[in-house]
Amino acid sequence: LARTISQFHLALQPFLLFLRSIHILARTFAFVNFNIRSVPAKVFIYFVRRARVCAENEEIIMIRRVGLLVFCVVVLVGISCRAYYAPGSSAKEHNRIKQWPAHRIASCIRDSQCQEKFIVAHRGLGFGAPENSKEAVRRAVAAGVPIVEIDVRLSKDGELFVLHDSSLKRTTNGTGKLAEKTSQELAGVFLENSEQIPTLAEIYDIARGHATLYLDIKGNVVQKIADWVAQYGSFDNVIFCVNGEGEIAAAASAKKRYPLLIVSTQAYSRKDLALIKQYFPHLPEIIDIGLPTQRKMSWLPQGPKMYASSLVLEIGLPFLKPTWRWYMSAWDFDLLETNNPLFWMDLLDNNPPLVFNGGVFL
Repeated sequence: LARTISQFHLALQPFLLFLRSIHILARTFAFVNFNIRSVPAKVFIYFVRRARVCAENEEIIMIRRVGLLVFCVVVLVGISCRAYYAPGSSAKEHNRIKQWPAHRIASCIRDSQCQEKFIVAHRGLGFGAPENSKEAVRRAVAAGVPIVEIDVRLSKDGELFVLHDSSLKRTTNGTGKLAEKTSQELAGVFLENSEQIPTLAEIYDIARGHATLYLDIKGNVVQKIADWVAQYGSFDNVIFCVNGEGEIAAAASAKKRYPLLIVSTQAYSRKDLALIKQYFPHLPEIIDIGLPTQRKMSWLPQGPKMYASSLVLEIGLPFLKPTWRWYMSAWDFDLLETNNPLFWMDLLDNNPPLVFNGGVFL
């Protein structure tokens, strides 16, 4: 029996080493402000810590030495990858070389010869505030982010609100669908920072003149938004992101009435591009291709600005940030959507051109 127990203990050593390494990684993530908040993650970390206690044994000194080596390597990598999106990051902590006003951004987007690159803060994320909140947009603007992406939906009584999901459940304390609620009912619904769900007018006032709003329109309310902007604002302050034939057709119609309206459309395939050309023979100002690939670049037309996204890459761990730069440097994008705007802005501002397979990063 003693021999069997001993053999079983030896067989468990690789697993204990794995748990020890995971524990070290978890502590390292805390060092770079990587927050683990979900309940499953907390339960997992609890069992990892319990496993560490079990591993405190004279018989596995070698495991502890290997763990120490892994810890040192991970710490060195972590130090080289600063937490650009840690809560509390502010414009004072990052030197912005230039901050373009909204009208200059709009002029550049309309000009096919303008070669400037702009970072887009996805839902205003990257500064420790809830997505699509007034505080998120306020912090992004204060940090000098040139373009902030938000999602616009229509309430039951025709008011324009800023919320990504059709349902209130994920990001608010409410239930049901936003489209089924009136403005009065939504006044009692709050985001996790105790803000009410913002209206488009409130977000627009925060960004007006300082940053461009990239409006991801949910539902075919293009004409309503265009009329609102024409009456209360300027088309230099917004970009209309439309998807699907109904929205594309509505955007084409609105652009005939408002020629300065800037349109962005998704084209993830040749079929998407063919649909766009039906309504925009000369193509819109921006083509959204998502994550760039060689296949997409092979049929992407010349002229429109290329809107790329690094969101898929950013699902990975923080210390993989160098791979984000390595991959994106291969593509000559004009606008880049990200959850880590300060990371990319610092690269654009402070780094020399990075050439990879003929692609120039700056």
